[in-house]
Amino acid sequence: MPRISIIIPIYNVEQYLEQCLNSILNQTFKDIEIICVNDGSTDNSYNLLKEFAKKDNRIKIITQENKGVSTARNIGLDNSNGEFIMFLDSDDWYDKKLCEKVLNKIKETNADIICFGHNVINNDNTILTTNIKQITKLNKNYKSKKHTIRNQIFVWDKAFKRQLIEKYNTRFIEGLKCAEDIVFCLSLYYLNPCYSYIEEPLYNYRQFRTGNATSNNKNAIKNDFKSLKALVSTNLFKQQKLEIKKMSINHFIGGSIAYYKKFENSNSKMEILSDISELVKYIESIITPLQCYSLKNYRKLKKILWKSHKHWYFKIFNINTYEKTKDFIIFGHKITVNRGSKCQK
Repeated sequence: MPRISIIIPIYNVEQYLEQCLNSILNQTFKDIEIICVNDGSTDNSYNLLKEFAKKDNRIKIITQENKGVSTARNIGLDNSNGEFIMFLDSDDWYDKKLCEKVLNKIKETNADIICFGHNVINNDNTILTTNIKQITKLNKNYKSKKHTIRNQIFVWDKAFKRQLIEKYNTRFIEGLKCAEDIVFCLSLYYLNPCYSYIEEPLYNYRQFRTGNATSNNKNAIKNDFKSLKALVSTNLFKQQKLEIKKMSINHFIGGSIAYYKKFENSNSKMEILSDISELVKYIESIITPLQCYSLKNYRKLKKILWKSHKHWYFKIFNINTYEKTKDFIIFGHKITVNRGSKCQK
């Protein structure tokens, strides 16, 4: 049995796959298996996989029709044997000592989940930002539920003990196109695992890869909404105390605010606002008004909607005063008055 299983969903990433796989094969810790799930790639990704597999028998290739990242990761979990599970996105890459440092931290702490830092990489491989300050803060406040829950976003910056995942057969919810990581991570968080942190940027996350439109997808809030409903419907969520439910919802909808800011000045703004409105209605249907207003991100969403409504209101009813004229806007119709003269439509 390998100590670590690394699961990589792969879909049309021939441009980045070699760097990704080399970063695993060159790890200083060698007792690993590499499970590559080819999710119906139509480019040269599958042929590259076969070339790498010929050189290293630690690589296992599984091919399926294109079913999405959640299904691909689940297939990887079902076919993995490692004592610990790690996930790697196929356009990203590891520091060569990541696995070694993860195992050292496990020996030191016996944690269920090891979290490590990451670099955010531009498409030219330059570092945009790093999250080490956040990891350091989490490490110092590792007993704080508020701080720990904020780290439940990505699966690729963590190593998971298999026993924890298999305790309730935790899997990714298939069909989710966004925030599937958060649902998976929160589901494990609800099991009260022991966390440990490595304060080094050992993962390189490529934010703006060619062909990756996820971060600019105008349907992102719809997808987040779908993922939140999926989380709320789980038995694990229902069993949580109100405090944890509220923190989970507040944490989850923070992403919707970030997505709105990307589209605030775009032609899709009204569609995005409609999605936010539906999200707000849903939150109001699962917790009380007082509980809603105790959530910082809920209040931010309401403020976004209020500003939008205010903007709409002034398009319907308004008075604009100028040096020689006044404009009266009534039910969207503008009437211009020359000061001291008759009205002009």
